[in-house]
Amino acid sequence: MSKKYDLVDVFRVFAAISVVLIHSWPAGSYSSSFGNVIVALSRYAVPFFFIVTGFFVSKSLSKRNNKREYFGYIKKYVSRIFLLYIVWWVIYIPNTAVRWSGKNQFAAYEGPELYWKLFRSYFLNFFTGSTFTGSWYLSATILGVIILFVFRGKKRDFVGLFSLLLFIGVLILGNYGKALLHGDVLSKWIWFRQNITNPSQSFFTSVPLLYIGNLIHRFEAWINRIDIRWLFLGLIGSSFMIFKENQLWLRLGGQFENDEMVFGVVFAIVLMLVGINKINKGIAVPYAASLRKFSSFMYLSQFGVIIGIRLISNRYQILTNTMTRLYLDIVVIVVLFMFFSQLSKKFKKIEYLW
Repeated sequence: MSKKYDLVDVFRVFAAISVVLIHSWPAGSYSSSFGNVIVALSRYAVPFFFIVTGFFVSKSLSKRNNKREYFGYIKKYVSRIFLLYIVWWVIYIPNTAVRWSGKNQFAAYEGPELYWKLFRSYFLNFFTGSTFTGSWYLSATILGVIILFVFRGKKRDFVGLFSLLLFIGVLILGNYGKALLHGDVLSKWIWFRQNITNPSQSFFTSVPLLYIGNLIHRFEAWINRIDIRWLFLGLIGSSFMIFKENQLWLRLGGQFENDEMVFGVVFAIVLMLVGINKINKGIAVPYAASLRKFSSFMYLSQFGVIIGIRLISNRYQILTNTMTRLYLDIVVIVVLFMFFSQLSKKFKKIEYLW
């Protein structure tokens, strides 16, 4: 990546910290004032990661004119993400069994039912959800890149625009469905959501967000004419609207999940525009490449760290304060990255962790 996008790497680190904030959850409830702040400060993170990926994959593909190089890059990129997935899949084999609760989810099963549960949890969930508690992002990225970027020109635009319309509809229903739908219609939507796809954990999310990243790349020259001051106002305005959006669905009776907020996606888009703005391209951030690796490592390592510290806390009745655990989660992740980063100088394969 060119140094002119170093600021994007800084934003990636903040986004990764936001994901740690989501999963450590130091607030008592979404309805509390503090909970509302947490929602507003964190729900842009995953959309931002997808948009960044769509932008830089598009930039790399634009440099490959012939068909062989074009599809060769897609194959190489998908293979690299898949290898990253496999490495963490192996590390998280115990993690998948206990998940967030710390209880063995397979303990109540035996015989064919146990084998089916194991097969579904460790393999089938790769395509539709969270195999090791956090892998849905990787699987959604792989599938999203394949679905969107195998097409070129107008065909890609058709797929991208269709996915955007679908995403907006699903996003609105996911946030406000309980208020907008009633009776049989609500029951059918709940069935579709539970049995077909959880839109916050599948390629239903990744394809439209990757396409937004693609559009930002294609219209980068025009976008960069936007005054940076308007972008900062956009960040302030969209963050305020996340607060109001969260309050709205609480007042209307709650939502199914708040993994993606409508204005959280808006905030992610504006943040990306700030990162690539012509004024900020001249900013050289020290160790930008290391920050990029760190954000990837933090995103993937957090699940084991958070669950591990939570299990120790529950078993020995220590570290009961959630803010203390959040602080410890981040410190442990930083220390682990520093350790593995130094170790990777002698053992290059350790770099597969990020």
